[in-house]
Amino acid sequence: MNPTIEISFKTAQAYSAMCKPLCQELKLPQTAFDILMFLANNPDCTTARDIVEIRKIKANLVSVNVDRLVQEGYLERRAVAGDRRKTQLLCTEKAQPVIARGREVQERFFARLLQNTDAATREAFFRTMEVIGKNLDEGSTMIVVTHEMEFAKNVSDKIIFMADGVVEEMGTPQQIYENPQSEKTKAFLANSLEKF
Repeated sequence: MNPTIEISFKTAQAYSAMCKPLCQELKLPQTAFDILMFLANNPDCTTARDIVEIRKIKANLVSVNVDRLVQEGYLERRAVAGDRRKTQLLCTEKAQPVIARGREVQERFFARLLQNTDAATREAFFRTMEVIGKNLDEGSTMIVVTHEMEFAKNVSDKIIFMADGVVEEMGTPQQIYENPQSEKTKAFLANSLEKF
Protein backbone atom coordinates (compact mmCIF):
# COMPACT_ATOMS: atom_id res chain seq x y z
CA MET A 1 0.00 0.00 0.00
CA ASN A 2 1.17 3.54 -0.72
CA PRO A 3 2.78 4.90 2.49
CA THR A 4 0.71 8.11 2.42
CA ILE A 5 -2.52 6.18 2.13
CA GLU A 6 -1.37 3.65 4.69
CA ILE A 7 -0.67 6.35 7.31
CA SER A 8 -4.12 7.87 6.75
CA PHE A 9 -5.75 4.47 7.06
CA LYS A 10 -3.77 3.53 10.18
CA THR A 11 -4.53 6.90 11.77
CA ALA A 12 -8.27 6.45 11.21
CA GLN A 13 -8.15 2.89 12.57
CA ALA A 14 -6.15 3.92 15.65
CA TYR A 15 -8.53 6.80 16.39
CA SER A 16 -11.56 4.51 16.12
CA ALA A 17 -9.88 1.98 18.41
CA MET A 18 -9.21 4.66 21.05
CA CYS A 19 -12.81 5.90 20.87
CA LYS A 20 -14.36 2.43 20.93
CA PRO A 21 -14.46 1.90 24.72
CA LEU A 22 -16.19 5.25 25.29
CA CYS A 23 -18.60 4.66 22.41
CA GLN A 24 -19.45 1.22 23.80
CA GLU A 25 -19.97 2.60 27.30
CA LEU A 26 -22.28 5.32 25.95
CA LYS A 27 -23.94 2.89 23.53
CA LEU A 28 -23.23 5.34 20.71
CA PRO A 29 -22.07 4.33 17.25
CA GLN A 30 -18.71 5.81 16.24
CA THR A 31 -20.44 7.99 13.61
CA ALA A 32 -22.77 9.53 16.22
CA PHE A 33 -19.81 10.18 18.51
CA ASP A 34 -17.85 11.74 15.62
CA ILE A 35 -20.78 14.03 14.78
CA LEU A 36 -21.15 15.14 18.40
CA MET A 37 -17.42 15.86 18.70
CA PHE A 38 -17.34 17.68 15.35
CA LEU A 39 -20.15 20.00 16.46
CA ALA A 40 -18.53 20.57 19.85
CA ASN A 41 -15.07 21.26 18.43
CA ASN A 42 -16.28 23.49 15.57
CA PRO A 43 -18.81 25.97 16.97
CA ASP A 44 -19.14 27.75 13.60
CA CYS A 45 -20.36 24.51 12.01
CA THR A 46 -23.89 23.86 13.23
CA THR A 47 -25.82 22.21 10.40
CA ALA A 48 -26.13 18.73 8.96
CA ARG A 49 -24.84 20.17 5.69
CA ASP A 50 -21.64 21.27 7.48
CA ILE A 51 -21.14 17.72 8.73
CA VAL A 52 -21.69 16.22 5.27
CA GLU A 53 -19.47 18.71 3.46
CA ILE A 54 -16.62 19.01 5.96
CA ARG A 55 -16.53 15.58 7.63
CA LYS A 56 -17.54 13.80 4.41
CA ILE A 57 -20.09 11.59 6.16
CA LYS A 58 -22.94 10.44 3.92
CA ALA A 59 -26.11 12.50 4.30
CA ASN A 60 -28.22 9.47 5.22
CA LEU A 61 -25.76 8.50 7.99
CA VAL A 62 -25.75 12.06 9.29
CA SER A 63 -29.55 12.09 9.35
CA VAL A 64 -29.87 8.78 11.20
CA ASN A 65 -27.19 9.63 13.76
CA VAL A 66 -28.40 13.18 14.35
CA ASP A 67 -31.90 11.79 14.98
CA ARG A 68 -30.41 9.39 17.52
CA LEU A 69 -28.41 12.14 19.24
CA VAL A 70 -31.54 14.32 19.45
CA GLN A 71 -33.65 11.43 20.81
CA GLU A 72 -31.02 10.65 23.45
CA GLY A 73 -30.84 14.31 24.48
CA TYR A 74 -27.29 15.08 23.30
CA LEU A 75 -28.34 17.47 20.52
CA GLU A 76 -31.13 19.99 20.11
CA ARG A 77 -32.53 21.21 16.80
CA ARG A 78 -33.18 24.93 16.52
CA ALA A 79 -34.65 26.76 13.51
CA VAL A 80 -32.42 29.39 11.93
CA ALA A 81 -34.11 32.79 12.05
CA GLY A 82 -34.78 34.08 8.56
CA ASP A 83 -34.19 30.74 6.82
CA ARG A 84 -36.83 28.14 7.55
CA ARG A 85 -34.95 25.56 5.46
CA LYS A 86 -32.00 25.52 7.87
CA THR A 87 -31.82 23.93 11.28
CA GLN A 88 -29.00 24.41 13.74
CA LEU A 89 -27.73 21.44 15.71
CA LEU A 90 -26.71 22.47 19.21
CA CYS A 91 -25.01 20.39 21.88
CA THR A 92 -27.09 20.15 25.07
CA GLU A 93 -26.05 20.24 28.72
CA LYS A 94 -26.42 16.45 28.77
CA ALA A 95 -23.77 16.27 26.04
CA GLN A 96 -21.16 18.29 27.95
CA PRO A 97 -19.74 15.41 30.07
CA VAL A 98 -19.57 13.23 26.94
CA ILE A 99 -17.80 16.01 25.04
CA ALA A 100 -15.33 16.50 27.89
CA ARG A 101 -14.54 12.78 27.93
CA GLY A 102 -14.32 12.77 24.13
CA ARG A 103 -11.82 15.62 24.22
CA GLU A 104 -9.73 13.66 26.74
CA VAL A 105 -9.71 10.71 24.32
CA GLN A 106 -8.72 13.03 21.46
CA GLU A 107 -5.90 14.56 23.53
CA ARG A 108 -4.59 11.09 24.46
CA PHE A 109 -4.80 10.07 20.80
CA PHE A 110 -2.75 13.07 19.60
CA ALA A 111 -0.24 12.57 22.43
CA ARG A 112 0.10 8.94 21.38
CA LEU A 113 0.64 9.91 17.74
CA LEU A 114 3.48 12.21 18.69
CA GLN A 115 5.09 10.13 21.44
CA ASN A 116 8.80 9.42 21.00
CA THR A 117 9.25 12.68 19.07
CA ASP A 118 11.23 15.64 20.32
CA ALA A 119 10.08 19.26 20.27
CA ALA A 120 11.94 20.03 17.02
CA THR A 121 10.31 17.10 15.22
CA ARG A 122 6.85 18.10 16.44
CA GLU A 123 7.45 21.71 15.37
CA ALA A 124 8.59 20.56 11.91
CA PHE A 125 5.53 18.31 11.64
CA PHE A 126 3.11 21.12 12.48
CA ARG A 127 4.88 23.53 10.10
CA THR A 128 4.59 20.92 7.34
CA MET A 129 0.88 20.42 8.09
CA GLU A 130 0.40 24.20 7.94
CA VAL A 131 2.08 24.34 4.51
CA ILE A 132 -0.05 21.44 3.26
CA GLY A 133 -3.16 23.25 4.51
CA LYS A 134 -2.14 26.46 2.71
CA ASN A 135 -1.46 24.53 -0.49
CA LEU A 136 -4.92 23.02 -0.29
CA ASP A 137 -6.49 26.43 0.42
CA GLU A 138 -4.75 27.88 -2.62
CA GLY A 139 -6.45 25.39 -4.88
CA SER A 140 -3.67 22.88 -5.31
CA THR A 141 -4.99 19.67 -6.78
CA MET A 142 -3.91 16.33 -5.39
CA ILE A 143 -4.46 13.04 -7.13
CA VAL A 144 -4.54 9.91 -5.02
CA VAL A 145 -4.76 6.43 -6.51
CA THR A 146 -6.26 3.84 -4.17
CA HIS A 147 -8.36 0.71 -3.92
CA GLU A 148 -9.39 1.75 -0.39
CA MET A 149 -12.92 2.89 -1.20
CA GLU A 150 -13.82 4.16 2.27
CA PHE A 151 -10.69 6.30 2.27
CA ALA A 152 -11.47 7.63 -1.23
CA LYS A 153 -15.03 8.46 -0.20
CA ASN A 154 -13.89 10.36 2.88
CA VAL A 155 -11.13 12.49 1.36
CA SER A 156 -12.22 13.13 -2.22
CA ASP A 157 -14.01 15.98 -3.91
CA LYS A 158 -14.15 13.98 -7.13
CA ILE A 159 -13.72 10.27 -7.84
CA ILE A 160 -12.68 8.76 -11.14
CA PHE A 161 -13.35 5.03 -11.25
CA MET A 162 -11.20 3.10 -13.71
CA ALA A 163 -11.26 -0.53 -14.76
CA ASP A 164 -8.82 -2.16 -17.17
CA GLY A 165 -7.22 1.22 -17.90
CA VAL A 166 -10.51 2.81 -18.96
CA VAL A 167 -12.44 5.53 -17.14
CA GLU A 168 -15.74 3.89 -16.25
CA GLU A 169 -17.25 6.74 -14.31
CA MET A 170 -16.50 10.05 -12.60
CA GLY A 171 -18.37 12.25 -10.17
CA THR A 172 -18.62 13.36 -6.58
CA PRO A 173 -18.26 10.70 -3.88
CA GLN A 174 -22.01 11.00 -3.27
CA GLN A 175 -22.81 10.39 -6.95
CA ILE A 176 -20.45 7.43 -7.25
CA TYR A 177 -21.45 5.75 -3.98
CA GLU A 178 -25.17 6.43 -3.98
CA ASN A 179 -25.93 6.16 -7.69
CA PRO A 180 -23.19 4.40 -9.67
CA GLN A 181 -24.00 4.10 -13.37
CA SER A 182 -21.41 1.63 -14.63
CA GLU A 183 -21.92 -2.08 -13.98
CA LYS A 184 -18.19 -2.43 -13.22
CA THR A 185 -18.40 0.39 -10.68
CA LYS A 186 -21.46 -1.21 -9.06
CA ALA A 187 -19.76 -4.60 -8.85
CA PHE A 188 -16.52 -3.19 -7.44
CA LEU A 189 -18.29 -1.08 -4.83
CA ALA A 190 -20.51 -3.97 -3.77
CA ASN A 191 -17.47 -6.20 -3.34
CA SER A 192 -15.24 -3.68 -1.55
CA LEU A 193 -17.93 -2.24 0.74
CA GLU A 194 -18.92 -5.76 1.84
CA LYS A 195 -15.60 -5.91 3.68
CA PHE A 196 -16.62 -3.03 5.97
